[in-house]
Amino acid sequence: MSNKLKIKKAIKKRFSVTKKGKVKRGYTGKLHMLEHKSKSSKRSKRKQTDLSKADHKKLKKVLSALV
Repeated sequence: MSNKLKIKKAIKKRFSVTKKGKVKRGYTGKLHMLEHKSKSSKRSKRKQTDLSKADHKKLKKVLSALV
């Protein structure tokens, strides 16, 4: 019998899965040195974006517990 696949806590915090099964991720570069970045850049990084198909395939096993 194979072992049960545990949810990786780090992945659970960084990614979310939509109802249709798409994986969403946050943008990088929004934690420090924000005074050097433009307002529009900071504003656009608040949202989430879709994960690329190549990365989705890599994370599919681990994310199956989140779906």
